[in-house]
Amino acid sequence: MALQVVPTPGQWRTIASASFPGASSVTISSVEASRIAILIQGVSASAGSSTLALQFNGDTASNYYRFADTGASTSLVIAQIGTAGSAYFSSYIVELADTTAPVKPLLNGGANGSGDSGGMWRNTAKITSITLRNTAGNFDAGTYTILGI
Repeated sequence: MALQVVPTPGQWRTIASASFPGASSVTISSVEASRIAILIQGVSASAGSSTLALQFNGDTASNYYRFADTGASTSLVIAQIGTAGSAYFSSYIVELADTTAPVKPLLNGGANGSGDSGGMWRNTAKITSITLRNTAGNFDAGTYTILGI
């Protein structure tokens, strides 16, 4: 069952919303919020067996951890695309209230084809930009929406 984020009038606002640009990544800058929801729908990729991953503030160091894994990675995997043209839906809430916290938990609301249930970004910086990245090929279709409080 996928986590559903229902905006409450006067609290949630759209930070960014668009179709994927036919490129391998998209970066949303000037993120100002204490809590963020990332909604990704109907995504397809030009290459099969690709992965959708998140990076924050351009951080490409090994600061990302999945909850069920002890190894660090350079991004947080949030969904797998099995073949070209596959589609999936993901939703995440990132807690940012304590911007100096050394760990920022990321909760996965559901992703078809992915066994990941979320993870964390180990960094004390406030999140100011989010990069949605495809590890193989370009995003051919789908939409993303970033909501914030």
